[in-house]
Amino acid sequence: MIGNLEEAQFIYNWYRNERADYYDRPDGWEYLGSGCYRTAYLSPSGVVYKVEQSENSWQSNKGEYETWKRLYLNCKMPEHSRLPKLSYFPVGRSGVIAIERFYRPLKSIRAYDNGLDFNTSDVQRAIQAATKVDDLWGSNIYLDEEQKVLVPTDLAAPSY
Repeated sequence: MIGNLEEAQFIYNWYRNERADYYDRPDGWEYLGSGCYRTAYLSPSGVVYKVEQSENSWQSNKGEYETWKRLYLNCKMPEHSRLPKLSYFPVGRSGVIAIERFYRPLKSIRAYDNGLDFNTSDVQRAIQAATKVDDLWGSNIYLDEEQKVLVPTDLAAPSY
């Protein structure tokens, strides 16, 4: 498990009640970015929390957690990849995702870079095929620089 209920509740309540716009952040927290449906913040403890922008989104935190759980139990991840450490906290109507922090998105890595002994494009395609998740491009896959593997960080868009 990663993250904790106290931080999940805090960022959920702050996001719903206090923020002026997506770029604002509470003291001690860092705004990391926003996608179409969710906004990510780095907590003071170093865990990333995803908050849904709207509680009526078809790409939900609960849906991402269900996909992650399905993959964790039933998917053999391709060589040179792994699933992220991820937790779901049922806070409010939409819940909050906690996920580990990474620094290098796939979009910033050339096919052979940083001493990697694999082609990142090939591994990205293998991850997409194995997980059946559509939106695994650019900033939705990161390099775990310590283990030298690719990690999908947005599992909310399963292919149908």
